[in-house]
Amino acid sequence: MATSGPKAKEKKPARKLPRAPRDVLDFHLRWSEFRTLACSVAERSDLSEQERAVVRWLTELADRVGPRDLS
Repeated sequence: MATSGPKAKEKKPARKLPRAPRDVLDFHLRWSEFRTLACSVAERSDLSEQERAVVRWLTELADRVGPRDLS
């Protein structure tokens, strides 16, 4: 039986990580799988503001890459 109150621990559901990309094209084609993870990394409190900004900029860059950019 579950307990409630301050001593009850809530378990966070395990985050399923995307499988590693084979190459840049695979990463691009599966960007939607990686974007959520990138956005959550950009909000981590253990990173400096500059590090979070770099991840946000990299996310912006990846959002703008299209198939013609990879040929």
